[in-house]
Amino acid sequence: MNEIIVKTVSYIELLTGEKVTIKPLDTKLRERVPMYLLGAYDLFEGALFDKRLCFALVDKEADTTPAQYSKRAQALSLATGLLPVFLMVNVASYNLQRLTNKRVNFIVPGKQLFLPALLMDLGKIIEDVPMPETIPATAQLVILYHLEVAVLNGKTGKEIAAIIGASTANVTRGLRWLVEKGLAELSGGKPKYLRFKFGGKALWNASLDSLRNPVLRIVRTDMSLQGLTCGQNALAEYGMLIEADHEMVAMGPKEYRAIKQDTNPLYGENEIQVWIYDPQILATNMMVDKLSLYLSMRDSDDERIQKELKTMIEEILWLED
Repeated sequence: MNEIIVKTVSYIELLTGEKVTIKPLDTKLRERVPMYLLGAYDLFEGALFDKRLCFALVDKEADTTPAQYSKRAQALSLATGLLPVFLMVNVASYNLQRLTNKRVNFIVPGKQLFLPALLMDLGKIIEDVPMPETIPATAQLVILYHLEVAVLNGKTGKEIAAIIGASTANVTRGLRWLVEKGLAELSGGKPKYLRFKFGGKALWNASLDSLRNPVLRIVRTDMSLQGLTCGQNALAEYGMLIEADHEMVAMGPKEYRAIKQDTNPLYGENEIQVWIYDPQILATNMMVDKLSLYLSMRDSDDERIQKELKTMIEEILWLED
């Protein structure tokens, strides 16, 4: 794949924590694009935060003005129905402010990401990106996998990425976060190997305040659902709670984007929880894992739920190195 596309994918994933796939623009969409745009750019498509994007690769800045970029973005949007984003190897410093003033979506891999349509303006060099206070989704997934599925001590970032189905860049960022928060250390030269500073329940207790609710959002549908049981229905399976009177399933952002069902933020008989990571990675027997379930429900005001959550955690057999 084009080197700039590879760098773009890594850059987006590093800054946003979202896994991104960029591929050549669909042939049917490409046929609708005016010839002058096909001649000017290599066109690709992808998605970020459930928004479909059309990436226009700019080989060289040439004499295109910010005003022209704005008009070409409108033409690309009209032809493809996607949100246009220009990928630029370099941008003259005097043009950066002009592009932002025109609200042109653009990315300079490793240097600048400006997507006003997605309310994103991230202008840090990769090495200077500060660690977020909120735990990255990949870091949380690594902790829970280590506690519930298999011990990850002694694994490299690349090995962990293959195990949990994430990009190496995302895993590297997650491991840095764990090290900076004092939960893990990386040893060796190149490559470096992960080792958590705590084992089993001690790691859970040490990281609990940092771990977050995995539910990104909840949508509803009247259609019957297939997926991992979650929420009150999962807690009922793990304990003594009564099931809800509707279906409840969890899925990752990628799986949710692929479903062919009508959903609504408020109305519908059944519930879909869209998680910040793919719950399948930790699941057993078509149920979300116990630790993620706890994190998704620990803020409930229902005393019965709190009692069942406490019992569930007390009964867990923690993995030890």
